Amino acid sequence: MKFVCDVCSAGLSRPATNLKRHHKFLFNEEQEHSCWYCERDFNRSNNVMIHTAFSTKCI
Repeated sequence: MKFVCDVCSAGLSRPATNLKRHHKFLFNEEQEHSCWYCERDFNRSNNVMIHTAFSTKCI
């Protein structure tokens, strides 16, 4: 079993320790939040919540 990000499909072997590290959001020039890992931008907090949803998948 491995935790996989539903949006950018990044695999995390230890989600408890890597979840916060994986989703670091930075402010760009348009003042939007951007995930440093998959570089996806978000305008609203609800989109961030959807983006940070993780599921388990067999590999």
